[in-house]
Amino acid sequence: MSQQEEESVVVPTLESDRNRVIQTPRFLNERLCRLQAR
Repeated sequence: MSQQEEESVVVPTLESDRNRVIQTPRFLNERLCRLQAR
């Protein structure tokens, strides 16, 4: 997954969401990769 794609996927709307997403980017990427792999 390229960095550009990662940025487009991680689009937080609130500061709290932003902080939470930053802490778990790898978790989200793994889920997205598994969904795309199917």
